[in-house]
Amino acid sequence: MTRQEKIDEAAKEFLNTYIPIRYKKLCLKYNSEKVQIINDLGCTVSQLVGLARWQQDNLQKKAIKYFATSYLLSSVITGSYDFRLALFDDRYYLDPTETSVYWSPRWMFSYIDEDRAALEKAVRQKCVRLQEYELDEAWRAYVHTFYYGLAGFFFAENIKAAAMNSEISELHIEDQIIFLFDGIMDHPVQIDMWKRDN
Repeated sequence: MTRQEKIDEAAKEFLNTYIPIRYKKLCLKYNSEKVQIINDLGCTVSQLVGLARWQQDNLQKKAIKYFATSYLLSSVITGSYDFRLALFDDRYYLDPTETSVYWSPRWMFSYIDEDRAALEKAVRQKCVRLQEYELDEAWRAYVHTFYYGLAGFFFAENIKAAAMNSEISELHIEDQIIFLFDGIMDHPVQIDMWKRDN
């Protein structure tokens, strides 16, 4: 077994027991702050809808078909943990008029520094002279799998309601809006849809 394989194995072993504990703590935090979290998301979506309205009035933006919520791979490196909320016409990422805002669910990432420290401490006990960069791959895998997976469920539960409350249906839209979740320029997953009543 190579050194990197040993590090990855130690990280995996630790995270298998750590993730359920972290998940329970995040659920408690979410439930206690839910109203504020949903209001914050709603304000951000309202800004997005307002921008799209202005663009349709002034820049001839075409009818909206997709509402995409995308995690930014670079945010693991920058530590911003931002998500891009964007409205696209039927060309999706080829829409020439960019309509997007950025939002970070701070509540979800409030323990992230604690997570990194706990992972590093656990792996150091099994791998001597551990260098910080040696954990990068395991760390990114943890954030992508656990946090971005959790974010997908959060947006699937809340993004459509936030969009409807922000009167997205008052924009020039296609017969339906498809809500997507993905990494930017990645393979999207449909998390919801809204169809205009005839």
